[in-house]
Amino acid sequence: MQASTKNEPAEVLVLEDDKEICDLIDFNLSAAGFKVKTVETIRDARLALSLADFDLMITDVRLPDGNGLEFSREIMTTSKMGIIVMTGAGDEIDRIVGLELGADDYINKPFHQRELVARTRAVLRRLRQINTSDEEVTGGAQDAEPITFHGYSLFKSNRLVTDKLGRPVTLTTMEFDVLAVLAANKNKTMSRSQIHDAALFRSENDGRLIDGVISRLRKKLFKDNSPSARIRTIHGRGYSLAD
Repeated sequence: MQASTKNEPAEVLVLEDDKEICDLIDFNLSAAGFKVKTVETIRDARLALSLADFDLMITDVRLPDGNGLEFSREIMTTSKMGIIVMTGAGDEIDRIVGLELGADDYINKPFHQRELVARTRAVLRRLRQINTSDEEVTGGAQDAEPITFHGYSLFKSNRLVTDKLGRPVTLTTMEFDVLAVLAANKNKTMSRSQIHDAALFRSENDGRLIDGVISRLRKKLFKDNSPSARIRTIHGRGYSLAD
């Protein structure tokens, strides 16, 4: 997947079998300037992906010919396309599983049109930063003072994390937001509620959601089998990013 350039409209694939919801998403994203393609089945989504590059896929979980989460996991192995999972109001398990798989965000149905557009823009903004050239990354990184920790640099204005060699680290939107909160409060214990609120998550306050994001951050950032020394679990209180 090659993300659209800054001057091109982002291309969004919508996988949803409810025509009313599909039309609503199409109308609102198109009005916001996105190029939208809608499909109702995983089969049609595969065909669309074989014919064009998309920057983002918005997918329902329950589809006529399969599971949207399983399809998303398949897509993630070969594509850097962003993924937003749509879940029903009571589908808490689907939401948690989707984020554990690495989806960039989720949205509950029924949703407000402005929230849909805002979440879409937020994910695409982060993906554009990740997919810039090494030269652009370096130039952007010099425009702001980063927060540094354990060889990593976090640039809040660019929503970018680089390793000690200056290479971008691929994080989902939620992973970046949680890491930014911990990095801005190094050595301070942050409760799950404090992290949730500081990250400006629009979802209900769910400790398991934060736990899942922390687990993924440890695996992505600290591969030397001692992640707890970096992001510490303070039992009964929350988490702390060590200096």
